[in-house]
Amino acid sequence: MAVIRTAIAWTERGLAAVPPDPALHEARETAHEALWQAYEQAATALLQRQEFGGARQVLHEALDDPKLPAVRAAGFRGLLSGTFGGEIGQLTAQAILGMQEGRESEALGVLERAEELLAAVPADTLAPSRRDEVDQRLWWGYAELGSRRLDAGGYEEALDPLLHALRFTSIGAERQAETRAAVVRALEGIAAVRALSIRRLAEAGSRDEAIVAAGELNELVKRGLEVGITEDELVAAFARVRRLCEELGMDARA
Repeated sequence: MAVIRTAIAWTERGLAAVPPDPALHEARETAHEALWQAYEQAATALLQRQEFGGARQVLHEALDDPKLPAVRAAGFRGLLSGTFGGEIGQLTAQAILGMQEGRESEALGVLERAEELLAAVPADTLAPSRRDEVDQRLWWGYAELGSRRLDAGGYEEALDPLLHALRFTSIGAERQAETRAAVVRALEGIAAVRALSIRRLAEAGSRDEAIVAAGELNELVKRGLEVGITEDELVAAFARVRRLCEELGMDARA
């Protein structure tokens, strides 16, 4: 690409000296066509090697060229979309492998990187169908990680990935309902486990510490309302917190 750009620069210098020269005009057009082909070949090769950042750099350079024809620009934008979708797919695959191998914390970090990458994608770069596909992958990764932790009794550890999964609104009503139910289950489990330890604190004479912990638990359950879960869905968790607060002489509505 650098060599071709040098050739274009020489044709421009030639045309500055001899504007009507048809051979130089033809040479410049031929060089530009060769340049667009070189960009496409370079970006495609980088994509095949899964070097997504490098492919994006090449494509951005091409798209920033004011002489790039509209037809070529459309194709390059399609390739650019593929770099984001491909990298997010690669990251979600890594996360799934991490879960399968028991490296759940690493899997969560990889999913968060994929979500950050998706958030950085310009709105017009990914087609709506492609963005929905990426959302589905990320939702599945977070939901699977949360479900694994939930099934193992790790309610606290399950809550964060499940809340992440709930953010993806394009997953459909059925999957949203599944995720909401998992979040409710996590909050109920957290309320049960924490309530037991808070009562032990109070019984051991650490009432002030128990009151602080009960307030934190109350706020955590209320967090479910902030993400769209109804009070009816959280009735069991709220009832447990309310009983605990009553035992400690607190107002759970505060």
